[in-house]
This record gives sequence, structure tokens and C-alpha cells, in this order.
Amino acid sequence: MPRVLLADDDPIVLKYLGILLEKNGYDCITATNGIEALEKVRACAPDLILLDVNMPEADGLDVCKQLKSDSSTQHIPIIMVTGSIDKEWRIKGLSAGANDFLTKPIDRSELMVRVRNLLKIKEFGDFLKNYNELLKREVEEKERVMKELREALANVKKLSGLLPIFASCKKIRNDQGYWTQIETYIHDHSEADFSHGMCPDCLKKLYPDLY
Repeated sequence: MPRVLLADDDPIVLKYLGILLEKNGYDCITATNGIEALEKVRACAPDLILLDVNMPEADGLDVCKQLKSDSSTQHIPIIMVTGSIDKEWRIKGLSAGANDFLTKPIDRSELMVRVRNLLKIKEFGDFLKNYNELLKREVEEKERVMKELREALANVKKLSGLLPIFASCKKIRNDQGYWTQIETYIHDHSEADFSHGMCPDCLKKLYPDLY
């Protein structure tokens, strides 16, 4: 259920808006001044704000500016509510970050259309935000895996240092201190595979008739 914050110092307006919105499936919370509105936004995280311009302690324009300058609340759409139709005021509202306007007395049909439209826009924005965060996590995870693979490939099965080889039988002492065939040691410490062949000297020595 979408949550709507209603901020107005007129209790009649708050009651009227609350009845209309709750009848259409919205959860409403209220504030009667600008400071309370800011506190309710941060405490309840509404999906939409209907914000009266003329309120005590902090007017609607100041509240709107503060919310839109805060990264944790700037995504919440704001409908500014006023009794004025002055063009200059609307420009100030847009400059403060308002997303839409309603003029008192508030028309029921106009209210519902503007609320639904802004909530749809917010829903799509939330979807894009979540999708982008998911993509970011996937990219970070792939980069982490690739880094680990590069580090593993750089260190795995690498021959280095002195290799103790017995001069007579050509066996080599492994990492555990045991003597083993050099082919086994190299196979265990590298990616090399062995095939068998015979050099001319061995062929002459072992098979002089064939040679």
C-alpha cells in the first residue's frame, strides 16, 4: 500500500485529503508544520508528499528544498499545495524541486490523477534504481572473481628457486623432502605434460644394432 504524507496546518484540509486517499487504497500520515513534516519523512519514508506552502516553523518551499537536497529523500515526489495561482510562485516551487502542483480548493479528480501519475513515476524510478544496484553488484562480483583468477594464475604451479637433483639417478627432492622422479615433480609444479621419446645417444647405447 503506497504511503502518502499530508503536510498542512489546516486540520480540515488534512481530514479531507486523508479520507479521499484512504478510500482509494493509500496509507496516510500527517504533519501540521514544516519541522514535523521533515521528521515524518525521515521516520516513515513516504512514497509521495502533499506539501502545503504556508505552514508554521518551516514553509513548504523550505521543506521541499531540504528534502530535495538530501540523497536519502530526494527521490520522493512532492506535490505542492497552495491557494495561489501566481506564476512566480510556481517558478519558485519548481526551483525548490516540486514535481507537481495542486491549487486550493482541491478538486477530487485532479488530486487522484496527479497522485497516481507521480506514484507510477516513482515506482518506475525505484525499479531502475534497484536494477542498477543489482547490475553494480554483479559487476563488482565479476571483477572480484577475475582478480582472484588472475592472482591464482600468476602464482599457481610456478617453478622457482634451487631444485636439488641427485647427480646419478636424476631424481629430485620434493617439497616434503622425499626423492621422486623429476618428471613427477615438474608435473606437480607446472602445467607441463610428458611424452616419451629417445635421443640418439640413448638409442646408440641401448640398441646398437638398430642404430
